[in-house]
Parts: sequence; C-alpha cells; structure tokens
Amino acid sequence: MSTSTGPSYYSDEEILKRLYAFLAERPLGRDAESEVRTLFGELASRIHDDPERWGLSSIPASFRDDAARDALVDLLAATDTIKGQRFVSDWFAATVEDRFRQLWSAQERAAMLKNHNGPDSGSRAPLDIDAAFDAPEGPWQRFEREFPRDASALKLRYQQGHTPDELEVMLDAPSASAVKTRLGRARSRFRMFVEQAGYDRREVSAILERFDEGADA
Repeated sequence: MSTSTGPSYYSDEEILKRLYAFLAERPLGRDAESEVRTLFGELASRIHDDPERWGLSSIPASFRDDAARDALVDLLAATDTIKGQRFVSDWFAATVEDRFRQLWSAQERAAMLKNHNGPDSGSRAPLDIDAAFDAPEGPWQRFEREFPRDASALKLRYQQGHTPDELEVMLDAPSASAVKTRLGRARSRFRMFVEQAGYDRREVSAILERFDEGADA
C-alpha cells in the first residue's frame, strides 16, 4: 500500500529527478534496482493512463507503442536536455511526435523501395501546387485519409478562415493556445507527406504557403 511518501505521490518531475540520480550511480545495488523499477513503473503507468496529456492520443495506433517506447528511452537519457523544462509531459509529447515521424518516414521509405518498378517509377511532372492537393494519390488526399482530424483542423482554419478562438469551441480544445499547437502539428505532419512525395525544398515551401503560419497572428 502506498504511503504519502511513495512514488504515486511524487510529481512527474520528482520521479524523473530520482531516476536520474539512481541511474547516475553505477553499478546499482539491489535496493536501488528495486527502487528504479518502482519509479519507472509509476512513470510508465502515468503515460499509459493519460495518453492525451502525454501526447499519445494524437499518434496513430499502429505507431503508438513503438513511439512511446522510444520516447521513454529518450526521456531516461535526456539528463541535460530536460533541465529547465516546466513539465516532463510536455517534453515527452514533443519527443513522441518526433519519434512517430521517424517511424512513419522509415515505413514510407521501405514501402517505396518495395514498390520500385524501374528507373522511371519515381519521376513526376514539374511542380503543380493544385495537383498536390487534387490528385487522387497526391499528398493532401493521402493526408486526409490517414490524418482526418489534422486535415479537418487545417481546412477549418485556412480554407474556411475560422479564428483560433472559434476553433477552440469547434475542436473542443482546452484553449486557443492548444488550437495553435494542434495546427502547428498538423502543418508539420502534412509536410511529411509532401516531402515523401518527392517535392524539393522550394516546392514544399510553395505548397505549405496555403497554411501560412502568418494566418495565425
């Protein structure tokens, strides 16, 4: 049974601080190993039980476990970079998103190699911004299928012109700031699809101008 001084009463930041202190001491004694397992288990349980707070609810289910596992390993190794962060959960949410993108890109590259049918299979016409959005298998159409919530948020903001305050209600977001964070994530995810489609840096920038961040001001 937990006491008022047990891990379940620690803040996320206190748990991580204690883990870092133990992990800095090698080799660990038996008692220290037991404490590390207890602390790690408590932190992992919190992440599992509150996926919204830790950024996991926005990760596609097929990538969620791998992204969470990788981000947790990163968290335990981030002794220096975590310093100064107000909330461990915010750091983890940003890291799990980065890990998801890496996993997604690796899967896409593997699929492209598997489906490669010759030297002309990767060729495409010169830049056509409309085609990027309208082509049946263009980046936007694929993005809508795989990330409908993110695509919907971008449409509401940049095509229909709703303000962040209006989107706060429409998207059931906790704040206008959370809306801006969600829009930023959606833009970044759409960039993945555009880059994976083979557009160069100039073309990517031209396509993403439809979702210009200046519109958030």
